[in-house]
Formats: sequence, structure tokens, C-alpha cells
Amino acid sequence: MWYAIKGPLFFLIYVNDMPGAVKYKLLRYADDSAILVSGKCRHDIENILSSKMTVLSQWLISNKLSLHLGKTKSILFDSRQKLKAQPSLNVISNGHALE
Repeated sequence: MWYAIKGPLFFLIYVNDMPGAVKYKLLRYADDSAILVSGKCRHDIENILSSKMTVLSQWLISNKLSLHLGKTKSILFDSRQKLKAQPSLNVISNGHALE
């Protein structure tokens, strides 16, 4: 029985220091994580999020893990008027723009 639950337990122990690497609000659930950034200026949010994605990518590489950029998304919550004018964020990770 013990062998069946070791994998998830070891994974959680392995990624336990991820929030310390990002030093920002990081939500984790199972093998998914989300960085939360808030601000009044879209440009500042994009810069902070791109910077944190770079730090997170470096942490993943040094821990022999990888970031699946095809599954990595950014989402913006704002007023309808602002979202109509500019509906998406320009977040860059490892030279790739996130969807």
C-alpha cells in the first residue's frame, strides 16, 4: 500500500520550496501552480509576470523539471471596457509569448 502513495508525496516534498523561489503569490494544487499578480497598470503586471516566469523557469531547470509552455496561460481580470480595448496580456516566458 505504501508504494502506491509515495510518488505524489515525494513530488509535494520536491516542489515545496517553489514559493520561495518565485517570492510572489503562488497557488499550488497537485501538479498545477498559478502566479497571482495585481496592479493598476497593465504594463507593470506584464513586466512582473514575465520576470516571475523567468525566475520560475530557472528554478524548474535547476530542479530538473520543465515548464509546458503549451499548457501555460495568462488571464486578465479587468473591466469590460478595458478588456475590449486590450483583451490579453503580453507575457513572455523563455522567449515565447504566453496565450
